[in-house]
Amino acid sequence: MNRKLIYFLPVFLSLLSLINLLMASNSPRPSEVLAQRESTAESTTVASSPLPPKEQASPTPEPEFTGYCLNVPILMYHHVQPWSQAQEKWQTALTVDNNTFDTHMAYLKSAGYTTISSSQLAQALINHSSVPTKSIVITLDDGYLDAYTYALPILQKYQMHADFLIPTGLLNNPDYMTGDQLKAALATGLISTINHTYSHFNLGAGNTEKISFEVLTAKKQLAEFGKDSAIFGYPYGTVAATKFLQENGYIAGLSTIQGQIQCDSFLISLNRTRIGNLPLSSYGL
Repeated sequence: MNRKLIYFLPVFLSLLSLINLLMASNSPRPSEVLAQRESTAESTTVASSPLPPKEQASPTPEPEFTGYCLNVPILMYHHVQPWSQAQEKWQTALTVDNNTFDTHMAYLKSAGYTTISSSQLAQALINHSSVPTKSIVITLDDGYLDAYTYALPILQKYQMHADFLIPTGLLNNPDYMTGDQLKAALATGLISTINHTYSHFNLGAGNTEKISFEVLTAKKQLAEFGKDSAIFGYPYGTVAATKFLQENGYIAGLSTIQGQIQCDSFLISLNRTRIGNLPLSSYGL
């Protein structure tokens, strides 16, 4: 029996070595084990902590409005003249080319807009009444000569109403309308005037005496044209002296604050939309 065991022992050991060798060849190498662990860890990390989504632009928060409100854009123009003329006068920053202005008025007409005055808008807000569908206000600031020579004929062409913001002390000066031209514009029935002070003065920079002179002198002079309104246009967009204005009969004011919604809660500083040489559709119209 011992002889048989001795005889088979070498064979048994050889078989055992062969089995161990086969098992070793099928086992992963240490580097493979590490790679497998890293792969597993990465997979686990992705599953538990997903990548953030691509950033998206946050929507612009809608302003909150209080009181009685109407969606009536007030368009703000200054110079209306040929672009070449604006370049010669260094006035391009405030100029809308007259052909572009014609395109704007044609667009408003074809799109079914109705032009109303700032006074009509203010009264509607005060009385909580409606205005025609797609109402809009057109304003031309500062009483420039080109408002008479270029803008007015286009307004007449499309029968569009506009408000002229007039600094009365600048009338009859170079590049400004004359008094007779303003009278002729008012006679068309398409133009209203708005107090823009006597000398286009920044109300935020004056004392009570200066403010009184600027506002009340212009008020008196516009009344002489027979078209004084209870609306005030702030030079440089500086909303100031509001109590003084209200005490002297002004029911509303025109700011340069961007916006198309108008409310009775800010009648004294209604929003306007500054218009340039892009199509009016670019301004939300």
